[in-house]
Amino acid sequence: MRAQKYVTALGRRRARVRRSNNEGGNVFHRLVRMTQKKFACNPLFLSVLLRASQQNLDKEHAQDDYERLFISGFDCEERILGMRKSTFRYVLVGACLSFIFSVGGAQAAEPQASSVTKPLMSDVTSFVYFTGIGCPHCANVDPVLLKQKIRQSNLLVIEYEIYRDNANAPLLMAYDKQFDTGLGVPMVVTEGKKGGAVVGDTPILEKMDSLIAKNKGNGVVLPAGARPFMSLPLADLPRLPKIWFKNRVAIRKNMESQESNAIKAFVVDGTEPQGCAPSAEKEVALSDDKVVFAKACAFNGWLLLRD
Repeated sequence: MRAQKYVTALGRRRARVRRSNNEGGNVFHRLVRMTQKKFACNPLFLSVLLRASQQNLDKEHAQDDYERLFISGFDCEERILGMRKSTFRYVLVGACLSFIFSVGGAQAAEPQASSVTKPLMSDVTSFVYFTGIGCPHCANVDPVLLKQKIRQSNLLVIEYEIYRDNANAPLLMAYDKQFDTGLGVPMVVTEGKKGGAVVGDTPILEKMDSLIAKNKGNGVVLPAGARPFMSLPLADLPRLPKIWFKNRVAIRKNMESQESNAIKAFVVDGTEPQGCAPSAEKEVALSDDKVVFAKACAFNGWLLLRD
């Protein structure tokens, strides 16, 4: 009965969207808030509304709605197993929601282009990569990994450069203590266990494709354990990382920065946060090489670069 009333309410709201394109975004924004309050731990509802949010006409709230819903999906992950039979009603309502939003899709503005949507992040392979500018063996791996494979594969790389950014050096020792990785560079960590790292340019280059294919959905391996990127508060990502994905990179410049969600949104779909100040720093140094980006901006202790 509650589900039926809820679908009826959604129908009324959709009718208002059709009457006025300008009003549509605001109605959707209120709908998101109501849905979160009523069904905060229902992954089907969240996934349906995530798709719908790509057609949200209110650009001021579109990204906030999208990010809020997606993060909520992870927040409720551990409570899913406790769901009761009432979940079935949510499934029915979710199907109705999908139909309602697909009917009105033709009236929506063009969705923002992105190379990957957030729900697909579960298929991403994550590397933690230790390198050093000036290291000749790193010079063999850096351009292959950070100029080629990062753009060709569904690959997320958390890079820690330890020669110039010597604040990152203690982190290499933390991985060695936890996983017995050794202290050599270049090093790629893919699994949170002993033997879960590959060290040296020749082994990394020989195994790179198989590591990417084998470790889909492995999460970001930290000394405390692996975490899915989208549920990882970036404050828990230590030191001064560079987060590479597709044609963009987010570089933490200030270890005190607590910024998280806006940076993850940029990494995943290239959305620049409001207030990101244009920067002339468009080059990222590699060992014996560099990557030059088309755009750069600074935001709350991070430098965000993209093509």
